[in-house]
Amino acid sequence: MGPITYDEAKALVLGSIPVLGPEKTGLLESLGRVLARDVNSPTDLPARDMSTADGWAVRCADLDGSNRNSQAALRIGGEIQPDAAAFLPTETGICWKVHPGSAVPRPLDAVVEGAEASEKHGIVSFSCAPRPGDRVAARGSYFRKDEFLLGKGCAMRAAEVNLLSSLGIESVEAVGRPRVAVVATGSPAVEAGGEGAGSGFASVNLQHLLARTIEAGARPVNMGAVRDSRDAIAGALERARGCDAILATGGASDEGLGTLKAALRGLGAEILFEETNFRPGRTFAFARFGGMPVFCIPGSPKSIAALFRLFVWPSIQQMSGKPPADDEIAAILEKDLVTQPGTMKFIFSKLTRTVTGYSVLPMRDMPKGGFVTSDAVNALTIVPEDVAYLKSSLEVSVLPLHEV
Repeated sequence: MGPITYDEAKALVLGSIPVLGPEKTGLLESLGRVLARDVNSPTDLPARDMSTADGWAVRCADLDGSNRNSQAALRIGGEIQPDAAAFLPTETGICWKVHPGSAVPRPLDAVVEGAEASEKHGIVSFSCAPRPGDRVAARGSYFRKDEFLLGKGCAMRAAEVNLLSSLGIESVEAVGRPRVAVVATGSPAVEAGGEGAGSGFASVNLQHLLARTIEAGARPVNMGAVRDSRDAIAGALERARGCDAILATGGASDEGLGTLKAALRGLGAEILFEETNFRPGRTFAFARFGGMPVFCIPGSPKSIAALFRLFVWPSIQQMSGKPPADDEIAAILEKDLVTQPGTMKFIFSKLTRTVTGYSVLPMRDMPKGGFVTSDAVNALTIVPEDVAYLKSSLEVSVLPLHEV
């Protein structure tokens, strides 16, 4: 098979990615995830007639005709706290101090706010005649038992957690959170910051991949940094069985994936493609091993950042049940861009929000060897394969690396 285009590669990758099955999870643990099943209300909300204001719960008949010129007065029977058990007041001519969430048991049928009443020596005088239901939320007026609340595919955010928690729901069935095995290969395998740091691409790349996997919302399974030998890599791949995907890098050059691909072939993996017609990522490969998708990424910081965003991130979103995001945006080019036609290019850039939209400054050479912050480089400018020159002030398509 010859070099594959970006669109062909993306179609092959996403066409191989299943949505994970459901798992029961606590409400807080469900944040950022997608519901796997509809959620219906387990009870009425409110569960009883409830005050919606601070004030006095009354029987409207006791205040019939009350106004500012002719005030009715009621004795105070006590105070009903929001968490107090329901009771049945039997006397007429009595009012009760209430708060938002306090029960309003029959025959009480309205709440008068404090501003419309005055209290003195255990007697409350009222300057209005309320109507039944004033400032009272009737039982089930928010939600009825078995009423539909949230649908399958709904993204769980703080508002959804608040809703379900108010109904006493403590857990939901969400689409599983992907378990991604992360392995970095190459020689030498030096711990980041340790003796020999700066040449230990495998260990440095491992931290890079783990961080990006967590950012994407997946559970990383750290398989470690392994020697660039077929047996060592095969052992790491075997230990990854049971995960939902494998993310692996080779050495710092485009040629560093050879041993990784040989190990995959030795294990009987199917390599769907291993050469592309876009940059970065000439030797990016994608395989299936033991039912798992395997992303084989060249080990330079530039390749990891770009290919993770182009392929791994959308795959994790798809596994998580999230809809595909149409997240390319239009931006105005800040300077002329000259490229070699013949391959599609994703050029690291600085994207800036402006009063009218966005502007983008492409960087032909990544500063500091690609070890840059997300503020310095935050987007990929997309250059079609037949384009050799883009003039400043033109509108171009840009893919943000993160929220701008």
